[in-house]
Amino acid sequence: MPRKSAYTRRLSVLAVAAGLALQPVVLAQTTAAATIQPANVPFAQALKSAHQLLMAANADYSGHRTLAAQHVRNAMKQLESHHAHRKVYVRSVAAGVVAAQDKAQHVAIPATHESQAASDTQLQQAQQILQSVLMPLGSSHPKAATHVKAAIAEIDRALSIR
Repeated sequence: MPRKSAYTRRLSVLAVAAGLALQPVVLAQTTAAATIQPANVPFAQALKSAHQLLMAANADYSGHRTLAAQHVRNAMKQLESHHAHRKVYVRSVAAGVVAAQDKAQHVAIPATHESQAASDTQLQQAQQILQSVLMPLGSSHPKAATHVKAAIAEIDRALSIR
């Protein structure tokens, strides 16, 4: 067996060390993607759509629209915490990715005036989405379902205010 030069041995050692050092980072990044994408992706997507509709509605509804949006946000957090049984270093990587995504999504959009009917339609659409998710969500995530029920009740109150 031919002998390796000292330079070749050092390169081999460095390559192995670099590979071992990067392995936890790669594992953390691939697992972080799984943390961001929960097993119940349809629920998360539906809640996000409902939240976006509630936030896009222009009318105030005496604060009930904002309360409904808060309940939807809490339901989304319940889904995330339900799937947060990962290792600590994975959570920190995922938190950084989520924070960057949230920062990119919360860009200030100039306010436009829309009619009351358009705002009502957005609230009704959000309510339909929440009602379609409520029953299946209740069997697997009862705490999130409680927040969804509260959001639906707030939307009912909001729509009763004209």
